[in-house]
Amino acid sequence: MPDKKQEKAKKVFVDLNEEIVFTIENVLKEEKEKIILTIPEHAILTSSLTNMKLLAREIAASNKLVILVTKNQLALSKSELTNLKAVKKVEEIDENTWDEAESLIQELKNRREQIKEKLISARQESTKIPNEKKLLEQDKEKTLVPQEYDAEEKETQALIKKPVRLKPKLVSIGGFEVMAGGDIKEETKFASQKPKKKPRRRTKLTSKDKSHTSFIGKDMRSVRSDFPLRKTKSHPHKSFKKKGIGISKTLRSFIKKITTGGLIKPIIIGILGLVILFFLLKTLTKANVSVTPRTESVSVSETISASEDISEVNLDQKQIPLRKLTKSRSTSDTFTTTQTKETGERARGVVDFYNKTENEITLQQGHIITTINSNLNFKLDDTVTIPPRISEFTPSTYENAPIVAESHGEQYNISATDVKISGYNTIQELSGRIYRSTEGGSSKQINFVSEEDVNKAKASMDETLRTLLKSDINNLLSGDDVLIPGSENFNEIAFTVNPEVGTEAESFDVVNYELEISVLIVDQKDLDQFADLLITSQLGIEEDENIHSDVAASIENVQLHENGSVTFDLKKSTDVKVDLDSNSIFNSIKGKNLDQARTTLSSNEKVENYEIQFSPFFLPKFMKKVPEKDSKIEINIED
Repeated sequence: MPDKKQEKAKKVFVDLNEEIVFTIENVLKEEKEKIILTIPEHAILTSSLTNMKLLAREIAASNKLVILVTKNQLALSKSELTNLKAVKKVEEIDENTWDEAESLIQELKNRREQIKEKLISARQESTKIPNEKKLLEQDKEKTLVPQEYDAEEKETQALIKKPVRLKPKLVSIGGFEVMAGGDIKEETKFASQKPKKKPRRRTKLTSKDKSHTSFIGKDMRSVRSDFPLRKTKSHPHKSFKKKGIGISKTLRSFIKKITTGGLIKPIIIGILGLVILFFLLKTLTKANVSVTPRTESVSVSETISASEDISEVNLDQKQIPLRKLTKSRSTSDTFTTTQTKETGERARGVVDFYNKTENEITLQQGHIITTINSNLNFKLDDTVTIPPRISEFTPSTYENAPIVAESHGEQYNISATDVKISGYNTIQELSGRIYRSTEGGSSKQINFVSEEDVNKAKASMDETLRTLLKSDINNLLSGDDVLIPGSENFNEIAFTVNPEVGTEAESFDVVNYELEISVLIVDQKDLDQFADLLITSQLGIEEDENIHSDVAASIENVQLHENGSVTFDLKKSTDVKVDLDSNSIFNSIKGKNLDQARTTLSSNEKVENYEIQFSPFFLPKFMKKVPEKDSKIEINIED
């Protein structure tokens, strides 16, 4: 089994709002065992330790080894808690990093194994069978003779001292009398348990008071301070008279009718009802404010680069990830030859040589011999050596040296004739003569495999293959893949022809023509993310939640570089909702009535539209006032 550390890692990209279950599914279905999980800084996955612990548990249960690439501080600082190794950049990953990741996962596995062993051990102890020795002792005790057992029991009881019983006593606690002391087995009655009655306070007149005539017919409450007071009823209209308040007869008559006619209670009840209703409405009043922020049209244009060396969007370096996609196809076909040429047999014969020099002359095979009268070239078909002349006037002779015509054709079939030898003087050095006619020369027209026919066949097959490969690439592209214009590159893998070029044939086969296409692609999500980051940076806002646009970012002016990177202009136009703070809206309208709140919201330049609703719905307009407590007002910022 290959070592995980030597295996090439697979990059898996996590979306910003991707749920943990989908991330785990994507990791587990990868064939590679080493995985680099690229996560945006504010992704849901790294928003809580629970998500990362759940991911670590599933990784520990599999044979995967995962490293997180993220700028999220929670993931970077809590590796020991989550058992997941996290780095900021892919460039930081090396063999030591993979060792640390494997150590963290192994630590989690060991911890889970220890917990499992403890649970198994606890279960075994709870179901353990008593040992045989204890069972035998218990059986022995059960078989004792009754008399011996009773005697032993009495002897044991005699040695045990009986505890001294304390005498109970009555204790008063908080005005109650309770029994306290030792073991109380019998009920003890005490006469003092009955509660004592407090003497009723009475005011008695002394003989001196009775003889005092000034008390007769007077209210004793004003004389004796200890005399009990008694409540008395009084009438309102009588009090007016006593106090001497000036009231008209009509009003006095009206008050009398109310007090004597039985209308006072309904009036009081009605007033109380109105007060309670007003209080309830005031207490239960709630407001719901829906505000639509004003939108602004924003356009951005920036020259950025894409490279295969990075794995995530880098705003500072103005770079996004780049991927290469390849696909190959092969085909074969048979084609008819269209080119002809003349061919045939070459004439053959013999020649005699005459050496007129004092030196030996050697002629190599292929040496050119030309007929004097017809100027036809023949080649020596063997190497010959001609001895020196015999005397000054008698040359030496070499007979029947084989020759072959330089080309095919019947014109080389000649009769006896003199020849000259290339490189030698015929009169003074070396001469020759064909005495017997040369024979066998012929010619004819044939079809052959020409370079032109092969190129035409290749061009036809190439056009078909390119069309099919482009279709294959389009089928491989996902919905978020953006093909870099002009990045299509075709590479010839193999091209085999049979028979070879120049061979006589009526047709030829292209046995195998294999062509490969490679294209460069970027992710539309990366383009949109980079464009949104530019917009948020341009507007000075921290998040891109207010950016709402169905128009995707586009690329123009693409430039391909020899190192494989790409440079282009990124453009995007979108509508951005002005940043509205619900707290500022609340502070601007709290405590105001309906008309004042409407005026305030209408004058706010950031507000496009608004709606104010009060509950309960039957609340009169004069009571429609925005509550000052934030718990009684709900503000919704519409998307």
